Amino acid sequence: MPYAIPGLGFVVDKTTGFISYFVLQPGRKCFFDVLKAAGILLILSNIKIFPLAWHFRFLAPIINNFYLHSKPPTRKELFSPYTIRSYAPLYEIDFNLHKSNSTYFSDLDISRGALMSQLTKKTFSVRKGRGDPVMYIAVAGVSCLFWKEIKAYTYYEVTSRVLTWDGTKWLWIVSHFHSPLKGKRGKDGKVVLYASAMSKYCFKEGRKTIKPEDVLRDGGLLPRLPSGWNMPTATTTSITSTQGAESVSVSSRTKAVQEDFQKLLMEVGHGQGDEYWTWARIEQERERGQYLANCMLGLDGLLDEFRTGEEEGLTHIGTFPGVV
Repeated sequence: MPYAIPGLGFVVDKTTGFISYFVLQPGRKCFFDVLKAAGILLILSNIKIFPLAWHFRFLAPIINNFYLHSKPPTRKELFSPYTIRSYAPLYEIDFNLHKSNSTYFSDLDISRGALMSQLTKKTFSVRKGRGDPVMYIAVAGVSCLFWKEIKAYTYYEVTSRVLTWDGTKWLWIVSHFHSPLKGKRGKDGKVVLYASAMSKYCFKEGRKTIKPEDVLRDGGLLPRLPSGWNMPTATTTSITSTQGAESVSVSSRTKAVQEDFQKLLMEVGHGQGDEYWTWARIEQERERGQYLANCMLGLDGLLDEFRTGEEEGLTHIGTFPGVV
């Protein structure tokens, strides 16, 4: 340690002398200006990862949707996509010079926040007018698949939309990372998909869960239910394990519910005026997305897959303390 302090002083002295030389000497200042410009450029090109940058990126579209463009959403927006733009700065790049997998999730925060603020802004207003408790929206799970790498400083877009919801608790959003919609397309003329993700949401007031259909209806995104009809409850998911293989079985609705539901569609399928999104179409689209949602529900079985290493036939390999 006694040798470290003089060594540190030597480094500081030489560094100060180096900077002073290029700043004060005639004809040398331009070199320092180049270094300074390069430093500023490095900061600006990586501003996405600076402290509080995530908070700004998250709040900006929410403020825009709630206050600057406060027009309530229409039923046409229920399943429609919402797109944000971003890029992959140096500090998001991994050893392969690609966008690191872990950084996709912060972009998903921004994309989902932008979509949900647009779809629920009227809901918040309606609930406030009724004197209801404050509602908050919680993320309960995210699953992401990676199709193609995003190279350093590549501009891309993240598009999110509502996939489906159940009758009691959950709403699912599907998101895609892709090349700019108005940019260069792939060889097949289509947008290049980099990754796809699905997120599971719930709506809360305190500890009470609010049904997704109630949130969407307050937001003007769903028509009123016909008298005497209640939305079917959530489909249940069961997990079964066998030696050497795992299978996920998803139970279907009962035959009676299916028959009643089909009868409802026949009654109200043409009863929503000239709007495209009739009850029939909304339910058909919701049911179409329910298959993927049930697959994600199957991941609840992961709760039973935690191991400490104390189980028979296992050992705890070790613990790395980490650096930061």
